Amino acid sequence: MIAIQNQMTAVPLSAHSTAYTPPQNTDPHPDWPKDRQVAQYIHNLTPQQYWDLYYSALSHNETRPDDKALLDKPAGIGWTPDKKLDLTTLSDTERTRWEQAWHKALSQIEAVPGKNEVNGWKITRSDIGDYGTDYATRAMIAYAGLGATLPQDAIHPSSTVDDKKTQLNADSTYVLHFAADQIPPVKGFWSLTMYDQRGFFVDNPLNRYAVRGERLTKSSDGSVDIYVQRENPGPEKEANRLGPIRRSSTAAGIRRP
Repeated sequence: MIAIQNQMTAVPLSAHSTAYTPPQNTDPHPDWPKDRQVAQYIHNLTPQQYWDLYYSALSHNETRPDDKALLDKPAGIGWTPDKKLDLTTLSDTERTRWEQAWHKALSQIEAVPGKNEVNGWKITRSDIGDYGTDYATRAMIAYAGLGATLPQDAIHPSSTVDDKKTQLNADSTYVLHFAADQIPPVKGFWSLTMYDQRGFFVDNPLNRYAVRGERLTKSSDGSVDIYVQRENPGPEKEANRLGPIRRSSTAAGIRRP
């Protein structure tokens, strides 16, 4: 996948099919961190660093009418889109409120997306991909995956625990079982993807990062078993295997367009 991405280019439409040379030094935020894991970087920010980043990323003169109610709240205690927040200028009480607001927001952002839970799987069936004023869900999705499809097009159940509510871990073996009459009903396809605790694909000897429902081997009764484990489950089961090699916590997600 990376090799394919490295061959892709983007040019203005007016320069299509020409020897286009992109302009140099056009980074709009040269002071932003580079070559850093975003989740870890965000997690380690101090409250002041977060509010500085928030301010620099904000569209100061293009706020939406629907955002007025939200912006009026911080404006009441000294912050507006045209005034950068300096915690050192605030009273101890106000500074504490702003500092605590960041830590409270971080705990919500780092949660597993999903408003509904069934058998340990969390899923969001609405208010995703088009968030309106649901800022909490927008922030959570941006942190976890930077964007999402509309639920009319695809849904993404995810889980970080097994059937006993124990955290998934690469040292264990798991079987995800679908009875013949419980295979996900879809108009397109469904698949199971495995991620590590940072939200990245998990390296594995099969170079397999997801399994698709229509390509899985069914049992004689029409059921489907998916084997999530490091060791080879045997030649008859290998086609249905997702196998991590890292000794770390894992998460799983089903995609159902």
